[in-house]
Amino acid sequence: SGTGVAQEALSLENAIALALENNFAIRIARTEVEIDRNNASLGNAGLLPTLTATAGESRSINDARQEFYNGSLIDRNGAKSDNRSVGVALNWTLFDGLAMFSNYAKLRTFREMGELETRIAVEDNLAQVIKAYHDLVQAQKNLKAIVEAASISEKRMQIAQAHYKMGSGSKL
Repeated sequence: SGTGVAQEALSLENAIALALENNFAIRIARTEVEIDRNNASLGNAGLLPTLTATAGESRSINDARQEFYNGSLIDRNGAKSDNRSVGVALNWTLFDGLAMFSNYAKLRTFREMGELETRIAVEDNLAQVIKAYHDLVQAQKNLKAIVEAASISEKRMQIAQAHYKMGSGSKL
């Protein structure tokens, strides 16, 4: 009444593909490379102008009582005041002692280091998968050899027992 499920044999190529797809260290390294690629830009290095826009609004309600020397009096309750402001600024550093070129070179170096770290992570993972796969194949071969050796030993024992029963062999 039970049903068996056949399992596809795992090839080395499938094992490598699964490892590369599911390894979180590799996923994180690839994401960090994308971040480094995005950061290695002329704008982040300070070579491009920056445009800044600001806007603001304030409101207030005040009670005021002012008495002047000439005797006049101003008495206001609930005086409203509205203030709105908008501003745009364009900044462009023309020369900063070559620091922006140094920053751009540094950002590109970080990108290259990230790509190299990702490659190292992938190669380390591949080496581990290949070694584990090799160990598994070797263990399967060893198991097969042990089963064959046990089968041969069992046949030898049966032959020795048959010789003993016929009187042509010893109990040893």
